[in-house]
Amino acid sequence: MKPIEPINPNIMPINLSWKSEPTSNFKDALMDFLGNVNSSLKEGDRAAEQLAAGQIDLPTALIKQEDAVLSMQLLMSVRSELIGAYQDLSRIIT
Repeated sequence: MKPIEPINPNIMPINLSWKSEPTSNFKDALMDFLGNVNSSLKEGDRAAEQLAAGQIDLPTALIKQEDAVLSMQLLMSVRSELIGAYQDLSRIIT
């Protein structure tokens, strides 16, 4: 059986390593996640610069930008959930 050929060989798979690597505690998992979001944002910025310089094509830059946006949206969702959990615990304790 012939494997599926990629449409654009310049497009790299999304890095989901933070999901596959087990961490010992919540703090380590959160720090790994923040590091991955930061890397994604930097890669999105670098893609925009490379696009402006003509070094990469538009679809590759858009995919990297979208990856950065989705990472940031996920971070904001996690932040909101953590704040909600903190507020719930504060109400229970007081």
